[in-house]
Amino acid sequence: RLPRSADYVAALIAVWKAGAAFVPVDPAYPQAVQQGMCEDCNAALAIVAGDGNGGGLPCPTVALAELEASGGGARPAGRRDAGRPAYVIFTSGSTGRPKGVVVSHASLAAHSTAIEKRYALVPDDRVLQFASLSFDVSLEEIVPTLLKGASLVLRDEEMAGSCSGFLDRV
Repeated sequence: RLPRSADYVAALIAVWKAGAAFVPVDPAYPQAVQQGMCEDCNAALAIVAGDGNGGGLPCPTVALAELEASGGGARPAGRRDAGRPAYVIFTSGSTGRPKGVVVSHASLAAHSTAIEKRYALVPDDRVLQFASLSFDVSLEEIVPTLLKGASLVLRDEEMAGSCSGFLDRV
C-alpha cells in the first residue's frame, strides 16, 4: 500500500526478486476495500508508507523506510517456474465485490514483450506512468519501460490536475 513513487517501483521489483507476488493496493481506496483486497488474496505482508501502521489491514505491515534501513539482507530467490504468480489485480467490482485475478510471470513477460514491440520501445524513450496503480495498465506502463531501459516518468497530482502542470513535466 504505497503511493505512486520511485519507492513503489523499487518495492515492486524487490517483491519479485524475493520470489513473491505483488498486490497493488491504492492507499486512496476506502479502508474497507483495502482490507477486503488483503483478505481475499491472503496477503502475507503489506509494505506501507510512513511509520508502518497498516491502519487495520488484516496482515502484518512493514514500513518502507524500515526495509530500506535493513539494507535488504534477504537473498533474491533463485530462478523459479514462470507460471508462478507475479501479481494479483482486482477487478472493478462491477458485479459486486471486486475479485482478485492472479497473473503469472509468464503472462506478464509475454504481454511486456508484446508492448515493447507494439510501441517500438527503445532506451531513449520516456514513458508516462499515468494509470491508477491498482489498475493493471499501470504495470503495462512500468514493466516494458524498465525492461527496455527507457525512462519512466511518474505522474503526480499536479500533472493529473492541469494541462500546464502536465506539459511542464513531460
